[in-house]
Amino acid sequence: MRIDFQDGKVRVFDNNFHSGNCCYYAGIEKIDTERYVRRSKRDEERLKKKLLKLLLKGRKMLKAKQEAEDAVEIRAIEVRK
Repeated sequence: MRIDFQDGKVRVFDNNFHSGNCCYYAGIEKIDTERYVRRSKRDEERLKKKLLKLLLKGRKMLKAKQEAEDAVEIRAIEVRK
């Protein structure tokens, strides 16, 4: 079995459990790319939802702060009159 690694080298392994050069003993397993892609998309959607929630929460906090500052200004104007 020939495997192209990310470092650009091709390494050869024996695909036989009885061999010491078996890819299994080297810790190499086939990746189910379809499942990996589905999981990646699902994780991406979760992160987008979390980010959106955080942005909305921050927006609400800024709005509340602005409203509080406006209320203080109104009170200050009323006191001056």
